[in-house]
Amino acid sequence: MSYENISIKNKEAHKETINEIVTRNENISTTNIFNISVPKILESFVLDLKKIVKSDFYLGEGFFGKVYYTRYNNQDVAMKVQQPNYYFFNEVHINQKINSKYIVKFHGASASEKYIMAFELMKGGTLKHLLTDQLNIKPSTTHKIIMQISKGMGYLHNCTPPIIHGDLSSSNILLLNKFNSNKKNYCKISDFGLGIIKNEKRFFNKIIGNVLYMAPEIYDGESPCDEKSDVFSFGILAIEILTLEYPPIQHNTYAQWEEFLIENKTLSSFSKCFDDWLALILSCIHRNPGNRPSFKEIIEKLKSLKKYYKDENNIPLSL
Repeated sequence: MSYENISIKNKEAHKETINEIVTRNENISTTNIFNISVPKILESFVLDLKKIVKSDFYLGEGFFGKVYYTRYNNQDVAMKVQQPNYYFFNEVHINQKINSKYIVKFHGASASEKYIMAFELMKGGTLKHLLTDQLNIKPSTTHKIIMQISKGMGYLHNCTPPIIHGDLSSSNILLLNKFNSNKKNYCKISDFGLGIIKNEKRFFNKIIGNVLYMAPEIYDGESPCDEKSDVFSFGILAIEILTLEYPPIQHNTYAQWEEFLIENKTLSSFSKCFDDWLALILSCIHRNPGNRPSFKEIIEKLKSLKKYYKDENNIPLSL
């Protein structure tokens, strides 16, 4: 959960604070909503509400809930609050199974009249905001950002059973610290409300998510989300990172994407390895899912590109 854009206006405008939300202790580990059985909050992940330092710092909101800054168990956290729905329990269910430095750390959850989740506080904000600001991002840093996202996705797909993110975008990639803050930094994947544990039954079938990153077979309703649809979303995200342009939906064919990439001035500045980047990206967004690489293959390709950046100094992202 990102920690950004805190203002007095934001705090005052939102009447409901974390103080009002965390008002009574509860230890609900199972529940039933909408007449369907939903995943459990494991005992080890049930928040101890007595350890929450109440705060009214309202940070912002996403598709499924509002986010507050507070402290839990003597550390800064982002507290996500949302209405009772399946997506809450789905996100909890998936986060309980994840342990990677490339995924935003999940501290726990609690369910009552208000449903809350506590996450690692990501002070650097979203990757989307970083790209929108179009700061002077070195090619080596661009490579590291894409590599870290690849490693996070590779971790998810290598789980048993594999975990499908289902909604990968620049808004769901967070930075541990402010860019160029000279602090150790990581890009981390967040937001698993639409995630899928492969072969598990899911209870939402509507097309939800950012269509600009959505694989064509998902948008057209031809097949469910899987590893290959995540790879397509990653390919669009890589285009956004490399070109500093938000994905234009009109470039919806392979040929149009190729033309767009070749003409883009930012990507063309990667003169030493332009052809390698172009080939990698186009393979990720191939119309045929079977022709898209796995994240294991993507990581190996990115490792081979690293040699082009070995002479650059002051790289702010750590691997």
